Amino acid sequence: MVLRDYYILVHKAEWYVYQGDTLSALENYQKAFEIKLPFLIDLNNARSLLQGGEFSDDKTIALISEDWRNIDAIFYRNKSRLDVSNFQLTSNYLWQKSIDIATYNSRYAYHEALKTIIDEDQFLRQSKISGNRDSVLALHGIEHFKKFQELVSMYGWPSPEKDGEFNTLIYPVLLHGTYYCGLDGNFKDLMFQAVMCGELNSHFYAKVCDRFCDWNLSIPQDYGEWQTTTDGSIRIREVQNLDLRRDSIFLEPYKQYCLKNKLPIPEGYE
Repeated sequence: MVLRDYYILVHKAEWYVYQGDTLSALENYQKAFEIKLPFLIDLNNARSLLQGGEFSDDKTIALISEDWRNIDAIFYRNKSRLDVSNFQLTSNYLWQKSIDIATYNSRYAYHEALKTIIDEDQFLRQSKISGNRDSVLALHGIEHFKKFQELVSMYGWPSPEKDGEFNTLIYPVLLHGTYYCGLDGNFKDLMFQAVMCGELNSHFYAKVCDRFCDWNLSIPQDYGEWQTTTDGSIRIREVQNLDLRRDSIFLEPYKQYCLKNKLPIPEGYE
């Protein structure tokens, strides 16, 4: 996971800044920037660190390559691929020494917990299970879903910006969990707010809601995104208002969705 490894290195760099270990901070920034193009905030932080003038020993100077001595070269070489709308040159640490000591520890712990849940879920579903397979999957599906709910209550919804690939890797856990545990109003509201904030994909939210309606409640779907029949037909409630509901969560008109996915346009849709 490129983004996960990038974030871990950047968080370590911030931790070393808090500890006053400039050399280790620079080493971790350098490793992170070798993995992928840096996010602008991280590039600014690294620039600030280099310009802070807090290092003079030979070991640190030897570490910094020509590009790192002139970190602007990195920025100007890649600025066409970066969002520079809020770029500001800083001469001091953006975080200063007052950075919250829990920032690195808590986010790293969040990622490790998410990874454990995701890996266990995938491992079980790809393994041969003796006995009643459905019961075993249900038992662990419920456990994983409850753990995820606890994590979200502590750290918030995993976002593309802060948590990288975990934002989408958690989807199977959610699909299985809502099937086994149901979709109560509080968690559905939490998912909806994540959609409004751009932290949860609208199509995935619609699929979770529609699957719950179709499989758990045996009622027509709200958004028409969960296909279970061989002919592609989908039961949808109040088809005449379908596009209003889809528009409320930033989805394209249903006709476009049907054409793209080669699905029949439902009767009553205009």
